[in-house]
Amino acid sequence: MRKTIALCLALAFFACRWSLDPKPRHRIIVFADLTMSLTPDAADTVQNTVNAIVDDAPGGTQLYIIPICENTQGVRSIVADVPSPGITKKDRDDAMAKRATLKIRIAALFSQIRGTHAVTSEYASCISPGLRIVDNLTRADDKTTVWKTDAVFVSDMIEECRASVLGQPVRLKLSNHQFADANRFVNGKGLLMNLRSVRAVVILPRANGELKLDEPLPTDLQSFWEHLFARSGVIGQRVWWDADPSQYIASLRH
Repeated sequence: MRKTIALCLALAFFACRWSLDPKPRHRIIVFADLTMSLTPDAADTVQNTVNAIVDDAPGGTQLYIIPICENTQGVRSIVADVPSPGITKKDRDDAMAKRATLKIRIAALFSQIRGTHAVTSEYASCISPGLRIVDNLTRADDKTTVWKTDAVFVSDMIEECRASVLGQPVRLKLSNHQFADANRFVNGKGLLMNLRSVRAVVILPRANGELKLDEPLPTDLQSFWEHLFARSGVIGQRVWWDADPSQYIASLRH
C-alpha cells in the first residue's frame, strides 16, 4: 500500500513538473528582400525560399512575413499560424490547401510592394528595422508561452540604412570607404539590443559568383553581420548559409 502511495505521489510530482515546463512554440520571422538591388532571378529565389519555409515549418508555427525596405516597420506584412497536418488524409489535405493559400497571399503581397518607393528608394535595403521588430516582439512576450524564435533574413544583406542600429547611417558598399566605415562602427563595444533568445539565420538569394563590383565579398559581409549579431545578444545561435536554404529547412524538422 505504501509503495502504491509513493508511486502515485512520484507520478503526480513529475506530471506537475511537466505541466510547469510547456513545450516551446516556434516563431519564424522572415524578412524578405524585395529591393531593386536583386536580379530578377534572385527575386524569384526569395519567393521560392519563403515558399519552402511555409511548406516545411512545423504545424502551429507562428509565421511572420515582412518585406525588407526603408520603412520595414510600417510596411504591410503577413502574420499567420501554419496549419498542422493532422492525422487523417483529409486533415493533411486541408493543411496543404491552407498552406497553398498562404503562399498565394504572400506572393500577392510581394507583387503589390515590388516597384513601389518603399523598395526603390536610396535607403530601401535596410535590415536594421527588422532587428528592431524582432527586439520589440521578444520584449512584448508574456510568460505564458515559451517561444523558440528564428529571425530569417532572405537577403543579400547589403544594408543601406538611414537609421541603422549602429546609431548612424550605414551603407555596405566598397565605394567611398563606406564598408570600411561600417566595419569600424560595428567593431565598437556595447550591447545594441537584447536578442539572446533568438536564432539569426541569413539565406543569400543568389550565388557567390554573382558578386557586383561595389559589393563586399560574402565572407566580409558575413563577418560584419556576425559582429552585429553578437553585439545584439545573439550568442551561440548565429547561422550563416549561402543561397541554399536546405540546411535551415532541415533544421525545422527537428
